[in-house]
Amino acid sequence: ERIDTFHTRPRGLVIRCDFHDVDKEILAQITQCCTSSRVRRKALKDNLNIMQLLGETRSLELSESRAAIFENAAAANAVSSDVNAYSVNEP
Repeated sequence: ERIDTFHTRPRGLVIRCDFHDVDKEILAQITQCCTSSRVRRKALKDNLNIMQLLGETRSLELSESRAAIFENAAAANAVSSDVNAYSVNEP
């Protein structure tokens, strides 16, 4: 689940609550409930506010999706090379 989706859900629910600091409560929910240990460690280590954490997490998501594109392309090229090498060596 992307951070913006995760962030929107509690943001809608806090309307019915009387929290003193809504952003702090949402930050706590993200820190406690997210499945990414990288995000959790970043939030705890750097003592980020909600906007900083959202920005950092969006950057992490973007870099992960870009890395996946390169890794998938590299894997496809490796398979293609293996197929071509097999075809050349076939009698």
